[in-house]
Amino acid sequence: MLLVGAGAAIAVSRAQEQSKPLPTALVVAGPPTGSQLNAAALGTTNLTITASGPGAEAINVNIDGVEQTLNAALGPATVPFSDLTDGLHTIDVVFSGTGGSASHRDSRTISVDRTPPGFTAPLEVRRPTDEPTIEIAGLLDIDAVSLYVNDQPIPTTAGSYRATLGATTTTIELRAADAAGNESVRSIPVTDTPTPPAYPMTSAVHVGQSAWADPERRELILAMVREGRINAVQLDIKDEAGDIGYPTTVGLATSIGAKMDFYDVREAIDLLHSMNVRVIGRVVCFLDPTLAKWSWANGQPQNIILDSTGTAPLPSESYGDAAFTNLASPAVQQYNIDLAVEGARLGFDEIILDYVRRPEGDITRMQFPGIVAPPEIELARFVQRAKAALTPTGTELGLSLFGVAATRPEATAQDVRLLGPLSDYIAPMIYPALWGDGEYGVERPWREPFEIIKRSLADWHFVTDGTGAAVVPWLQDFAAGRYEYNEFDVAAQIDGTRAAGSMGYLMWNPKSRYHSLGITMFDGQPPIGAQSAPQDPALAPPSTDPPAPAP
Repeated sequence: MLLVGAGAAIAVSRAQEQSKPLPTALVVAGPPTGSQLNAAALGTTNLTITASGPGAEAINVNIDGVEQTLNAALGPATVPFSDLTDGLHTIDVVFSGTGGSASHRDSRTISVDRTPPGFTAPLEVRRPTDEPTIEIAGLLDIDAVSLYVNDQPIPTTAGSYRATLGATTTTIELRAADAAGNESVRSIPVTDTPTPPAYPMTSAVHVGQSAWADPERRELILAMVREGRINAVQLDIKDEAGDIGYPTTVGLATSIGAKMDFYDVREAIDLLHSMNVRVIGRVVCFLDPTLAKWSWANGQPQNIILDSTGTAPLPSESYGDAAFTNLASPAVQQYNIDLAVEGARLGFDEIILDYVRRPEGDITRMQFPGIVAPPEIELARFVQRAKAALTPTGTELGLSLFGVAATRPEATAQDVRLLGPLSDYIAPMIYPALWGDGEYGVERPWREPFEIIKRSLADWHFVTDGTGAAVVPWLQDFAAGRYEYNEFDVAAQIDGTRAAGSMGYLMWNPKSRYHSLGITMFDGQPPIGAQSAPQDPALAPPSTDPPAPAP
């Protein structure tokens, strides 16, 4: 009886155990909360869910508010991360067991960064013929934590880099990484003959807003088109006074009184297009007396360059007080970008940014409110943003730069090595009258326009070759002091541009009146031997008499 009783008791105990609910369990394996996944990790990382007990066949997984149900009863279930976008993601895994079992939950937050850091660089680098080193420079995304050039670590400055290599280098490999471990790699060939940029041969003249509105001057421009002398017209969008030549829809222009009605922009573009002429819209950027004076009068000093004390606008002998806006101001930058984009949408084939620089002079006398990087880097960042804004419109971007910037960028914060890869063409202002005596071995540059144009352009081609930017210089058709340039001087400059191998020219006269007989269609052929007519040395421009206003 005792044995029987004991056996019955054991049987009852086993039956009771079998009737109890199975224990529930939830095990979630994967990156713990706080993890950061890069592009490489996303392809191999997932969440593995192992659940047991009643209800395990219905596991709820919620990722950023989107819920899905998994069946984990037959074994571990997986949730891939390959489709997660950049940013923070919250993941909740939960199931509630049946038969009285408890609810089980696993919650974690991870971040994803699959975007590698970007950097700018030339497409190719031209090998120097008489220098022992090669220099390369560019912008670097601020989230980059390291940059290697040919496996050597390179220090960065405020989101930019500069490296020097031996002239015998054949390939330059750049490798940038961010904190998440994403990498960008680019190989840049060093070559004696960089690929020519894809830019059309250009023969263009500057036309101011009032000049286009003047029937007589407009007809002179159109006559040059009909005679086959030019194939492009540069028409101002915003000029040196800060005036916009047509009724713009950019809001800030209305607020500050910059909106004018000099010409019908669509009518002008349509007319020139009907004559197979490209139209280049010029935006004068940081020389903007209208915006500068309005900003100072309306308590927005952050929009202008201040003097060394930071209490007054920077005075300028050439431009007057409160003339230069602050190149580091987000509002000023956006204003100029908005005008450029509006111009592109109105039908301008290209946008050329002018006065994309700091004022000349001692930089210690200037304060740039809110600046976080050296001026040349701030300027390059602005151009980078302008190019990005114009890219969807298909409109090309040009930059007017000081003639000395190829070798002396510090004078105006125009670093050509940074700017070249960000633009479609560079337009250096190499007016013969602006060079000092003896520059480039030319005794009197204003009297030898062919030589000074040809020799100065050699430096511009050296620093831009391989960047993808064409060189299309501004040439001079205006008075140099007491000496009035003539058709021979104009023709000699165009010929110097041919000799240098440039892609064309932009001709400047502040009143848009040209010696049309000297202006010829640029064809990229060898120089034709045009020379200036002999001039009386007594007509040399006085050293204290600046030339006519130029971009």
